[in-house]
This record gives sequence, structure tokens and C-alpha cells, in this order.
Amino acid sequence: MLSRTVAVKKEVSTESFPVQDYKSLPPVDRGIEAWTCCISAFFIEFLFWGPQSSFGTFQSYYGANPPFNRSTGTDITLIGTAGLALEYAAGIVLMFAFQKRPQYFKLLMWLAGIVGASFTTKVWVLIICQGVLPGLAAALISFPVYIWMTQWFVERRGLASGIMIAGASLGGVCLPLILSSLLGRFGVPWTMRIWASITLVIGTLAIYFSNPRLPPVSDTPGAKLVFSLRSFMSIQFLSIALASCIQAAAYFPVTVFLPTQASKLGISNPNIVLSALNLASIPSRLAWGFASDRFSAITLLSISSASSGVLAFPLYGFGNGFGALLSFALLFGLLAGGYSSMWAQACCSITSKDSGQVTVLYSALFLARGTGCIVGPIVASVLYHPSTVREGINGSAYGLFGSGPLIILVGSLMIVSAPLSLLAHWGSSRGVKTSRQLE
Repeated sequence: MLSRTVAVKKEVSTESFPVQDYKSLPPVDRGIEAWTCCISAFFIEFLFWGPQSSFGTFQSYYGANPPFNRSTGTDITLIGTAGLALEYAAGIVLMFAFQKRPQYFKLLMWLAGIVGASFTTKVWVLIICQGVLPGLAAALISFPVYIWMTQWFVERRGLASGIMIAGASLGGVCLPLILSSLLGRFGVPWTMRIWASITLVIGTLAIYFSNPRLPPVSDTPGAKLVFSLRSFMSIQFLSIALASCIQAAAYFPVTVFLPTQASKLGISNPNIVLSALNLASIPSRLAWGFASDRFSAITLLSISSASSGVLAFPLYGFGNGFGALLSFALLFGLLAGGYSSMWAQACCSITSKDSGQVTVLYSALFLARGTGCIVGPIVASVLYHPSTVREGINGSAYGLFGSGPLIILVGSLMIVSAPLSLLAHWGSSRGVKTSRQLE
């Protein structure tokens, strides 16, 4: 049931901050400081998460051009999945070790990887330079900002999260078109170097203007990051984490293989379809995030997955031309692209709105999603064997050029994810209390 969420006026934990200094802090949910951090977070997402949404551009280029086309599709897929997995999965570990302001050496780590990738002709080096190093650096830069966003926003946390991660979607819109143009004109080496130069300029500014609302935990005597094992191991949280993992395993194969499928259908610029998906995910992230501030985020998670799965079977399966595939990309981006923008309020629904607790649970959801973004594309690369024959499953028009198994995988996983989210409601109805109820 889509019930309205109950507003909780509690801001953030003052356990690690002197009460007498608390009134001197900038206000939450408003003010130039809060929105400056939000805008900076938007650009950090654009720069460091947008490229992972655009890897399908490289996947298609590497698979069609020497010297990388001598490698298997699975090996090439590992470049993108390694980076994306580290961005998602490393945060829950790194947040305890790196609680201070992001340092510029993390940006230099990202730049070193991309520039290093410009000098290689080996896929295994690309896995390290284009995948591992940028993914690790992006996690180091972005996860402290996620912590700060929970300090700056409480009642508007869903909207702020949507604005922040919409940056990744905008990057996913612009970068495939920019990178495909650069790749076609200059090839891999100079594309990487131009890309690194742009990131250096914008990234330096974005990092400079992103700041926490509270002093770093390590700067406060006797401070500690609050952590509740009760919330972390509750059936409510575990069901949301599992649902997020499965949803990611369905979503990311689409972002990886959509340009390849479009190319097989004879679309002259296949990256337009991927850009359309990422474009649609911008209003999706804003809308789902805004809605989660007002309605049950858990129910909204289920609606997003179920509607995406129902859409995928017919429209993706029979997407045998530019118009049909473009329609699928736009609708799929609208329905599934904003899934993670509801996490912040979903975490608030199973614990207090304490920034420390929400940060721990929020980061753990990134770990779950990171697992899905590794497993999904790898399984999809095993199932999807692009064919030169314009034929679908059993000679039908469903899933042309060998894409049938991929389409069935995407639709099935989305459908499975939907009821798992609702287990959080079931846990409450069975008397499993959340940490908010225990306070």
C-alpha cells in the first residue's frame, strides 16, 4: 500500500558533536551551503559515475575494432563491470577508513588510470587502468560526499538524492555521444587523454566546493560512527538489499549491450539509444526521489521493478527497429533508472533519520548493487551471443540476432526483484520491529 511517510523532525546524531556548538551549524534542507554541496555532488556523479553508465560505447567500439576485437566479449565486459563493481562495493569498506574531505590524490588516481589506458593494446591492462583504478578512485571521492549529503538533508533527502545521482544520468547522456565521436575521430589513445583533461578541470572545482556540515568524526574527541547491527541484519533491510542486487543484475546488462543490439539492427549511431536510456533516467531519479519523500519508498521500489519487468518482455523482445528500441530505452530509463534515488528514504523507513545510521545502510545497499552489476553483465555475456542472422527465438521475430536469452534474463530478474522489496512490509506486519520503533 502506498501510504504517506511519517515526518520525523530529528536531524542528525549529536552524539559525536558538542551540543553547545550544534546551534552554530548551517541549517538542513535549505541554504546556500546545503545546495552548493548538492550541486557539487551532482557534478561528481556526472564525472565519476557517468562514464560507467557509458561503457556500452567502449564495449561496442572494442568489440568491432583492432586490437581489442581479438579478445572475447566476456573479457571486454570485465573492463566496465570491474570499475562499476568497485564504485558500488568499495564504499561500505572505505567509508570507515576515509571519513574526511576527499583529497586530490584520489582524483589523480582516476586520471592516472585513464591516461595509462591510452598507452595500452592489452585488454587486461584496460581492466586495471580503465576499470579498477578509476572505480576505486571514484568510490574514494564520492562516498564521503554521500555521507555529507545525509548531514545536509533530512526531510528533502529523497529529492536531494535524486538530484545528486541525476548527474550520473546526465553523464550517461552526454558521454556516449562525446566519446563515440572522439573514438571515431581520434581513436582510443587521444580519446582517453582528452577525457582525462576535461575531468581534471571540472573535478577539481567539484571537489573544492563539496563540504561536510559536521566536523569529521575523527576531529571530535571520543567520537564514533554510530552503527546498529539490529538495523543491518533486520529482515526489512536484507530484503531491500537482495531486491537491489537482483534489480542491478537486470538493469546493467541493458546499459552494456544496448549499443551492440542497436548496431545489429542496422542503426547508424547505436549510442543514441543508450543516451536515450540515460536521458530518461534523469527525470526518473528526480521523480522517484521526490515521491519517496512523500510515500512509502519500499512500495515504490517494488513498483519500479515490477513495471520495468512487465515492460521488458514485450517491448524489448520485439524491439526490432530504431523506433521500438528507442521507445524501450526511454520507458525503461523512466521506470528503472531512478531506483537508487529511493534508497535514502527506504533506509529511513527501517531506522531513524540519524545520518550515521542511514549512511551505513545506504552504503551497504551500494555493496548489494555492486554485486548485481558484476554478476548481471557477466551472466548476460554468457547468454548473449550476437548473431549475424536476423532471427529470434525458434525462428520467431522475438529477440532478433541472438538477443532472446538476454531479454528473458532482464525481464525475469526485474519481476523477481519486485516482491522482495515488499518483504520489508511483511517483516513489520509479523512484528519484527525496526530500530525506529525501538527508540
